[in-house]
Amino acid sequence: MHNLDDLQAVLESYAPRTESETVPATDMGARGQTYLCEGSILPAFSGRYLTRREAHYGFAPANNSRNLDLLRPFGARRPAPCSVNAVAFEAIRAVPDGGRLKVAMYAMSARVPEYGALIEAARRGCPIEVLLDRKIGKVFGEDLAARAKTEGLPITVRGTNRRMHQNYILAQDCHSVVTGTANLTQDSANRHAEYRILFRNDPALAAQFETDFNTIWQRVA
Repeated sequence: MHNLDDLQAVLESYAPRTESETVPATDMGARGQTYLCEGSILPAFSGRYLTRREAHYGFAPANNSRNLDLLRPFGARRPAPCSVNAVAFEAIRAVPDGGRLKVAMYAMSARVPEYGALIEAARRGCPIEVLLDRKIGKVFGEDLAARAKTEGLPITVRGTNRRMHQNYILAQDCHSVVTGTANLTQDSANRHAEYRILFRNDPALAAQFETDFNTIWQRVA
């Protein structure tokens, strides 16, 4: 079970490191010295510094040193920047064929790579339930439902009756949850200051998110 003190300690442990600190190197590529983010709790950040024009993974240049040993679509693992996109990929791709996914999201877009990862999971036979804010997600939800029907994908979409700001992906079979401020949109990944945290293999936490999702899902049936 995690509390706010535990979460604060985790976030502080991932603060940008100074040049004087020793970081275990895993890659000495063009971005300089990097290290792998490991453990059952992985925070990731998006956005850019106000003084920079271009977007950066996480807390701008400092996050370029943070890598996730990311699970790729065909099962291999390779280091990738520990971005808000990457932790979502990790949660989705780790689900076994036929495993279940529940997505509660205020806003979603078909233009983000996470959307493609969800479609690929559905093609692997993973039933996916998608819960959207009825007003903001109306058009996207209708398009996703139409695609699921056309392609025969096991995706079910529902919209809430009231404003919903939950933002999480629940991988029940892996007991994993990725949650935070970021929607599944391009702005969340590239323009806004957002975060996501991936909690891996935490049955108690996953069960609480499942209860929350199912409660809302049943109310809008």
